[in-house]
Amino acid sequence: MSSNIFYIGTKKSKTGKDIPVLSNGRTFFSEYNPERDIQFYANTPSVKDSSFILVAGLGDGSHINSLLELNPKAVLLILEYNKETLEYLFESKLCSPELKNNPRVSFTTPETLCTDLKNTYIPVLYGTFLYHPVKAWQLAYEESGGSSLKDMIQETLRDIAADYATQARFGKLMHTNILKNLELFSKAAAIKSPSSKASTELKDKVLYEEDIRTIVAQNADKEAAIIGAGPSLDESMPLLEQNRNRFFIISTDTAYRSLYRNGIKADMVVTLDGQNASISHFIGIDSPETIVAADICTNAAAARHLLEKGHKLYFFTTGHPLGTLVNSWYKSNFISQHETCATIFPVYTAGNGTVLSAAADIAVKAGFRSVRFFGADFAYKSGKPYTRGTYLDDTFISGCNRVVPEETSFSALCYRTELTKTDEGFTTPLLSSYKNDLLSYIASHNASFSFVKSGSNLPESKAKSFEKQVSQLSVQKTSRPLFDYGKFISFFLDGLKNNDKSLLFSILPYATWINEKEKNADIEDIFAKAVEITAFRRS
Repeated sequence: MSSNIFYIGTKKSKTGKDIPVLSNGRTFFSEYNPERDIQFYANTPSVKDSSFILVAGLGDGSHINSLLELNPKAVLLILEYNKETLEYLFESKLCSPELKNNPRVSFTTPETLCTDLKNTYIPVLYGTFLYHPVKAWQLAYEESGGSSLKDMIQETLRDIAADYATQARFGKLMHTNILKNLELFSKAAAIKSPSSKASTELKDKVLYEEDIRTIVAQNADKEAAIIGAGPSLDESMPLLEQNRNRFFIISTDTAYRSLYRNGIKADMVVTLDGQNASISHFIGIDSPETIVAADICTNAAAARHLLEKGHKLYFFTTGHPLGTLVNSWYKSNFISQHETCATIFPVYTAGNGTVLSAAADIAVKAGFRSVRFFGADFAYKSGKPYTRGTYLDDTFISGCNRVVPEETSFSALCYRTELTKTDEGFTTPLLSSYKNDLLSYIASHNASFSFVKSGSNLPESKAKSFEKQVSQLSVQKTSRPLFDYGKFISFFLDGLKNNDKSLLFSILPYATWINEKEKNADIEDIFAKAVEITAFRRS
């Protein structure tokens, strides 16, 4: 038996039951009366009140079957030592293969626990979470020197809670923004079609992923400059001005106005924000040559404003489930005829919602192999939360007076949450999570990344030749089938009206918003409200 397997065999109990023996020589349950231990484990009071249970230790699965029987609504995620151990337990038939096929049960290992827990535990559906380890298994795991499960679970639950809080606050807004943006995209894409004879301000203003790759290939001699709105941008702005032709500039929405006020027009601006205030980033700026890369959750009024001002719009998604449904629906309708056009909205990584991560992912997937970050501080420096020239300057200056000066407003912004002092200045838990997301992204991608804070010169990039990388990319134009908003919305509405459970995932953020407003809303109520808000957006 492989040393990587967490069990070393079985032992006959005093009651005649075969009990799995763990790697430390101890039995999974009592060797005297395992049936009593299993019943005690499954009848723990907290089990009855939990709809989602993370079980540590699979063993022979007897305790899992008891949990499923005593709590018929519970969904279980089973944690085992590694994949080899899971395979051993099922292939040796120590654990019944039927459990593997149970739709209420899924499996994970410490290596994939964080991701699997985020993907399976959905608070609005399951409510109370319970971590329920088998004591003998947990002891053996700790003795083996495994990473702290408690820390991993707590950190993941914090991320889930933050995501839930975002959905509870913005779930309805995101849902309506997506529907409005889909309608806008559908109309503009129809006008973009070669067969269209329409003449309008929206013509040729919608870009697809192949368009972006073509544009990037035309800038093969440049590096990507990702511009954040941190205070250090004030110091590094001269470097951007002096080396403008060296970069393909991808700005975050907050930094966009600051660049413009310094005479720098970005090649692309990335926006994720769905709130109404996000349009303030773009009001009064005359730079129609700047491509707008917008999450389909972005504020619909801002998207329409930018299109009407002459910008080319590049819609993408960062994982909103309704965006996933749109891509799936488009693929199922057109993949057989146009296999290269399976995805209508490319998927980019945004971590916990940071625009910098999304901008970096756009740059890397478009072909850039040298990426430099400007103004990516994730901290308040020199008493400032942002660089000069953002829309906040206008907002705070217009509201200041002798009693409430501009500094008071910026101080209130800095100190609205708990601050932690670092070498970079002061940071917050949210800014730290953004930073960690970006650093994790950088660590997992094969490109040259660097952070520019200040200085009088820029070192040469150590990245491979861009042109060699671009030559491997597909920049071929495709005959892409049009996205028909009317057909999609009819499909979506019909499913919602019929309470199609397969569509429930697509409306989860909106369901979370409903659940926060109406604590006792059931699935039927959620579907009914989803029908109401979706029907309102029907063409």
